Amino acid sequence: ALETQVRLWDPFTNLLLIRVPRKDYPRIRASLTVWTHFGGRRIVASVLGVHGSARTAKRGTMLYLQKWLQGQPQKQQEQKQQQKGAGVGNKPLVPEQEHKRLQSLLSIIQNID
Repeated sequence: ALETQVRLWDPFTNLLLIRVPRKDYPRIRASLTVWTHFGGRRIVASVLGVHGSARTAKRGTMLYLQKWLQGQPQKQQEQKQQQKGAGVGNKPLVPEQEHKRLQSLLSIIQNID
């Protein structure tokens, strides 16, 4: 019943959560080092954490999202500076419509088993 599964993929946050049986973990982790494309996009895969249960995986995923969100104001400021120089305008990096998307993502993470 426990097989390798992609439990979550969110291109907005570049977050991928994979459920892997303990016996397959070394092989899957090694394969991530040579993985270059996912969903038609070029990627650089990094293992952010290895967890023994769904509960600890959820906690680790939530911490990743917190750090990701904390980095957004800095990225928004950098983007504004770049856009001023290019005369493009000041669009925020995370628009209001993305708030619902993030809420949905948090709900999905909480319901992962």
